[in-house]
Amino acid sequence: MSASIAAACGGGEDEELVAVDVWVRSLCSAAARFDVASDEAGQPFVDAVDETPEDTAAIKEAFAEALEDQIGAQREFRREFDDLGKPDVEDPDAVIDAFHEQFEENDARTEQIGEDVANFDDDEDFFEAFLGLDLEEPDFRTKLEPLAEDDPLVQDLIEEIEANPGCAATIFDEEVSEPEPVPTPTTTASNDPNQAWASGVCMALGGWVQDLSDANDELQAQVDLAADAQDLKDVLVTFLEQGLFDTQDFELEILVLGPPDVTDGEEIQGVFEGAASDLVILFDDLVSEASAIDASSLSAVTADLEAFQGRVETAFDEVGQAFDELEQYDPEGLDVLFGTLPECVAIGQ
Repeated sequence: MSASIAAACGGGEDEELVAVDVWVRSLCSAAARFDVASDEAGQPFVDAVDETPEDTAAIKEAFAEALEDQIGAQREFRREFDDLGKPDVEDPDAVIDAFHEQFEENDARTEQIGEDVANFDDDEDFFEAFLGLDLEEPDFRTKLEPLAEDDPLVQDLIEEIEANPGCAATIFDEEVSEPEPVPTPTTTASNDPNQAWASGVCMALGGWVQDLSDANDELQAQVDLAADAQDLKDVLVTFLEQGLFDTQDFELEILVLGPPDVTDGEEIQGVFEGAASDLVILFDDLVSEASAIDASSLSAVTADLEAFQGRVETAFDEVGQAFDELEQYDPEGLDVLFGTLPECVAIGQ
């Protein structure tokens, strides 16, 4: 697991447990955001290596700056992990403790590397000195897998993580290789980075819209089968939890794109990242509120369901507002791409 993953706090004995698949989805979304922040934190170090590869003093200074930013990303990941709750396994505290132990080992390792680098002599070759450090990662699998021997739900948790290659790479600190995407009639292959960026935005958005549409179809089918108010509430919560998962995926797909290669690229990317983040917050709030509704009356839950569906529809308005915000920036051809790429045109159909 990455050295930047941080320790989790426990909760009270009456804390509501979170379904394993939902818990892992939230974990992986937090890990993905951490990965993006971690890459950004390392940029000063990368720049120093590119610009002054033989200046050990300058590289050490950049490394220290990057490490400080990395610790900030690490703390934010800790905050998000603390908010996950506990997975619904036989012994959730044992799982949390396993993460906690790994976090502490990673923190100690990170601190030690920082101290070792600071002690490099400015006359030394930085890279030779760095390669001489003990960089072995603490093994997380040896902490988590023994728990699965007595609890198949922990094995399910491990497999849920492994099903997401990027998440597994972060949590278990294992290199993964993913197949290159194969262009289809609805996607656009191009060597133009801005065309690839616009295509990525539209593919992510189109996939999110389709996922919500599919979830809504399933909602309607399950509503007809609900036997009582509690069943109807459960159907609603399941629908919103799926919406949260799909929206977290959408946010991740936007984050990994990075900014387009235009003057206002950072600002334009920020518009989409901000919209995606707001949508995740919206669905997270909806799940919490739906979980708390009173299920004593079928008519009341039916009215609540209709109200929640209306609030989900506002999510689409937020995406439209994001595109409106782009008007303040010079698109430098991005508007043409959004208006002509098949995957972008398909969204408005």
